[in-house]
Amino acid sequence: MRHKFLTFLFILLTSFGIAVTKAEAASATISVTASPTKVVVGNTVTVTVKLSSASSLGAWNFDVMASSNLTLTYSSFQNSLYVADVASSTNQKSKTYTFKFKAKSSGTATVAIKNSYVLDYDENVMSTTNGSRTISIITQKQLEDSYSKNNNLASLSIQGATLSPEFNKDVLEYTTELPPETTKINIEASVEDKKASVAGVGEIDVTDGNNRLEVKVTAENGTVKTYVINAVVKEYNPIEVKIGESKYTVVRKKAMLEAPRNYTETTITMNDEQIPAFTNEITKFTLIGLKDSEGNIDYYIYDQSNDTYTLYMELSFDKLVFYPMEVDAKDISKEYKKTSVLYGDQEVEAYKIKASSRFALLYGMNVETGEKAYYLFDTKDNTLQYYNSEEMDILNKENNKFFVAIIILGVVSLLSIILNILLLIVMYKEKKTRKVSKMNKKNNKNTSNQ
Repeated sequence: MRHKFLTFLFILLTSFGIAVTKAEAASATISVTASPTKVVVGNTVTVTVKLSSASSLGAWNFDVMASSNLTLTYSSFQNSLYVADVASSTNQKSKTYTFKFKAKSSGTATVAIKNSYVLDYDENVMSTTNGSRTISIITQKQLEDSYSKNNNLASLSIQGATLSPEFNKDVLEYTTELPPETTKINIEASVEDKKASVAGVGEIDVTDGNNRLEVKVTAENGTVKTYVINAVVKEYNPIEVKIGESKYTVVRKKAMLEAPRNYTETTITMNDEQIPAFTNEITKFTLIGLKDSEGNIDYYIYDQSNDTYTLYMELSFDKLVFYPMEVDAKDISKEYKKTSVLYGDQEVEAYKIKASSRFALLYGMNVETGEKAYYLFDTKDNTLQYYNSEEMDILNKENNKFFVAIIILGVVSLLSIILNILLLIVMYKEKKTRKVSKMNKKNNKNTSNQ
């Protein structure tokens, strides 16, 4: 009954402006907080309004006034900016309301409390302090322009090792030499700007030979600077291989290699040493690992009889492991032109009718069966399916027939031209003979008249 009376009294007071004597000690505060205080146009800011007092509250009302560049999207009190409420108990001393606004345009926005009227539980009017909050609204570009561009390192080091040259934030590449059998190093780095982040530090695995390690610093604005450490782990009597103009070292530690799909582990002998390798009874390939000057390891097909190395490329699809191979140009229809396509980051030899075609022909071996055939590769979906080469054979036969027909037509045309030329020559000779004969007859006639 008391709550109903307070509500009635509150409405009566606010409706007719009846004055009520203020209690000297009774006071209330309506505070306003916002999160965040800086918001991008189009985003939402949450405003919290809290009514609090040292005395028990009875009833209250107030307006939440917002700038025109804010649009109310949510209110915890009847979805309204006007609040008229009563206490839920005799000892309630605070009440919190939540409002959400969408930022419409850049500039300064204000949320403030106006027209407040608060009664304590004894129905006395309380003195009220009204709060407000200023919110900064900026555009996305203004936000991005405010981000720090600093992506420099303040320090870079390796525990127990020395970098060459000495660290300088403007020098991006370093070298360090590590003892044989080193398998892990600890890279330490700090950034100039605390708002920047760094990746590639901490405990890092390394292997024999050169390890190209990247430490990337990302500034607050997203720009990245990459520092490179060439960590060279010395190797006892390395086995070096030269392919073309490039030099490689043979990977001799089995732990550095993982068996490719459908291959089994084995060993081969190189320089009187057992080297880890992998074989496949279907492909008949023997694979070994070679490491380049930047520390990248790839598998190569090793032909021990000829001492040759061929890069092994394996494309894994849903139910197919595919080894791409070169094809003799004469074995493919002239409608197709040689090109290349990308599968992941691997470039593969292919054939297309048009450079812009979505589909391309690949030739290679099914590693699981050893069958060599043409496959149709979808460059958009990265899918591969068997291609019926009978169609290509038909195309080749049709092309051959067309080619033969062109040759026959050419020969016939050439013979026709030759016959026409011969006929013209004969006609010319006959005409000339008749002319000479006619002249001779005329001369003989003149001679007899004399």
